[in-house]
Amino acid sequence: MTRAEAIKQALQNLRVLDAISNPAAEDAESVGQRLDQERARLTEKGLCWWDADAIPDSVAGAFCDLVAQRCQTLFGRSYDATGAEAMIAGAKSSARVDEQRAVYF
Repeated sequence: MTRAEAIKQALQNLRVLDAISNPAAEDAESVGQRLDQERARLTEKGLCWWDADAIPDSVAGAFCDLVAQRCQTLFGRSYDATGAEAMIAGAKSSARVDEQRAVYF
């Protein structure tokens, strides 16, 4: 999923945009800023391993939920993304398991 697709999905989650329309430039800019902030927050927590324009399908829905939650006051909507961060953490742990070696004494 690209950044633009994530912006559109977040607006759809908030029911600000239908499935056919494209976001207004102002809305896309506002949501894009919050998307970048959310991505930075997840990066600081070690939960973001993807490029801005290459959001993996395994986390795209949860990430868009977090972005929609961050944008809810901007559009006067209510959105709950409970569990979305845990879904991203679960996807990371299964995708990025480092090999460990046992040490015997």
